[in-house]
Parts: sequence; structure tokens; C-alpha cells
Amino acid sequence: SIIQPDNWGYKPVHIFAQEGEHWTKSLDNLLVWLSWLGDGRFERARDIVNQRVFRGTQKFLKGIRKSPPQAIVLNGKETHSLDKLSSGEKSLVQLFLRIGTHITRNSILLIDEMDVHLHPKWQHRLLNILKGLLKDHPGLTVIATTHSREILRAFAYEIKEEGLRKGGYIIEKDLD
Repeated sequence: SIIQPDNWGYKPVHIFAQEGEHWTKSLDNLLVWLSWLGDGRFERARDIVNQRVFRGTQKFLKGIRKSPPQAIVLNGKETHSLDKLSSGEKSLVQLFLRIGTHITRNSILLIDEMDVHLHPKWQHRLLNILKGLLKDHPGLTVIATTHSREILRAFAYEIKEEGLRKGGYIIEKDLD
């Protein structure tokens, strides 16, 4: 069982949704709990975020501050909290923290409307991160839905990419 460290004085909110007033607290809460578990999940999730989401930037998810309990991002020489990230970065950090926490040898990842609320720049980054994960974890299966023709073209079945097995269906319905 999980026991709250006495010296942190932190009460979890158990809300891990992206939307709403508790977004940054809930993401911090997830990271704090992962850190408390001490079973390697925090480190695995942090590494996926740093290697995938923050790749090519000066940002780096450093760790957890005890007081107040929150995740710390290193940006160049400055540190800041998660709430200073852009909304696209927050969305990707949240998604890949969860993936990093739970990924196993033969995971199935379901993502509903993966492009929702993401700027095209972040949609492309998401696609590249997912493709990298699929190549690095051959047992990983991703099933995703989207309304974006651009994403469909990027994952086109006809385009062969080494290390990726593609399949699926495009379901279109005229709403006229």
C-alpha cells in the first residue's frame, strides 16, 4: 500500500483530468505519487517525457520539489512548474507520463481523437513521438481515432516505414 511521507504534508486530489481548475495540481499529484511509490515508474515516465516530448528543446523534467509538492521543469538555466508549459506541451506531457507509467512489453494504447485541441505543430510532434515509441517497443499496439486528414496521411498504410506495421480502416460518412 502507498503511505504518505510524513514530512511532505501533501493531500492528493485524485483528479487526473486535463481540463478544469485542478489540471496542474492533478498532474503534479500524479508525479508526486509516482515518486512516492519508489518502484521505478516515476523514472520511466520522466525519461519518456524528457526523451520524447522535450527532445530538441532546452526543457527537462527534473524531478519533484517537496514543498510545495510539485514537478520541476528545467528550461535552460531556469526552473519552473508545469503550469508554465504551453497547452500543447501540457497535453503531450500528460499523455506520455501515463504511457511511460504503464507501458509493458505488449501494451495496447487506445487514444480517442488524439489531435483534439492540439496545434498542427504539436500534432506532428505527437505523431513522431508515437512512431518512435512503436519502433522502440515492437510489442506496442496503438489504436487511435482522429478527424484530421493530415494525421491520416502521416500514418498512410501505403507509406512503408521501417519498424512500423500499419493497418486499419478509414471510415468516412457524408453528413450532407
